[in-house]
Amino acid sequence: MVSAADLPARPEPPVLPVCLLVDVSGSMYGPPIDAMNRMLPGLRHTVLADPVAGTRVLLSLIAFASEAHTVLPLTELPRARIPFLQAGGATNFRAAFRQARTTITEGIRVLDTGIRHQRPVVYFLGDGGDTGEDWRPDWERLTDPADPEGAEVVSFGMGAADRQAIGAVATRHAFFARDRDPVVATGDILAAVAASIVLTCASGHDATPALTVPTTTGLLSLPVDSAV
Repeated sequence: MVSAADLPARPEPPVLPVCLLVDVSGSMYGPPIDAMNRMLPGLRHTVLADPVAGTRVLLSLIAFASEAHTVLPLTELPRARIPFLQAGGATNFRAAFRQARTTITEGIRVLDTGIRHQRPVVYFLGDGGDTGEDWRPDWERLTDPADPEGAEVVSFGMGAADRQAIGAVATRHAFFARDRDPVVATGDILAAVAASIVLTCASGHDATPALTVPTTTGLLSLPVDSAV
């Protein structure tokens, strides 16, 4: 009779590296950044409450304006603490994508041997147009499908964001908040991000894990066009 000890060990389910890439430029000053600071901890709480995602998500947070800074490296969700964000400066997509690539690759490479991961997902949240240098080369390195650490980018725009640019930075899914009120818009975006994280993490049980982004009445789906 074969005992459980004689059976081959089942591999641990893969973790899901998630990067929140949040615009903190000057246009976010006031109600928009206040709403973001109030609601980001709620996003963490929602995902943490899910029995699958709560144990398998690695969360990072990058704040970008004229420059980009990793304010939370890839961290197991129960240990992740959302820092307070401050707004100011211009909007530099290039710096954002470069920092996201660094944060994801460094975070994945320090994982214990044998820990598998799903394709990383970057959730890009912006409320203005890019004023930096050409971001395409850094975006292409971040999203390289041939790279095991290459990421998907799901983009969300609100306020005065350039809709065409929001569509251009996404790999497959781009959205714009319908409501002009920054509090409502932020809530709609972060609710969609939380739902997407939970659903995408759950898909890791399948043979072909898939990025999932649920539709919501608060968000307008945008065409994805990297030709901008």
